Amino acid sequence: MSASPRPNLMLRIRRDLRAFDASLDQLDEAVAARLAIGRSDLRAMELVSRHGRLGPAALAKRLGLTTGAVTTLVDRLESNGLLRREPDPEDRRRVVLRITKEGAARERELFGQLGLEMARWLSRRPTRDLEAIADFLDAARSLADSARARIEGGR
Repeated sequence: MSASPRPNLMLRIRRDLRAFDASLDQLDEAVAARLAIGRSDLRAMELVSRHGRLGPAALAKRLGLTTGAVTTLVDRLESNGLLRREPDPEDRRRVVLRITKEGAARERELFGQLGLEMARWLSRRPTRDLEAIADFLDAARSLADSARARIEGGR
């Protein structure tokens, strides 16, 4: 009677997840270098791009930076033509941050092929696999968020 493949499969998934994380880290490093910006700047671009618009204070909170540090970061991204400040349509005393057309074009240039390849790979998977992948990613993100909160809280 052969041993269950489950423990080996679980080990492989954990190992591959760490390798995937390292690959994404290296990808972000390469993209930041190509854009001639820092990693925090790239993360800020990603957050603003994903949310459509974001206030500077909300960006600071998501990045774990002070509002003063985010002002400097936004100044850099704005001077590189990747991000812009504009009046908040709900409160003109405030500003919101948006990705510029140039910033969006650079994102498409650098991440577009990967997005297409991922979509092509996913399109060949049965629905039950896609549901399992989506469930796993939701759980993995939640577990990572909980781990970060524990570390930040000193627990």
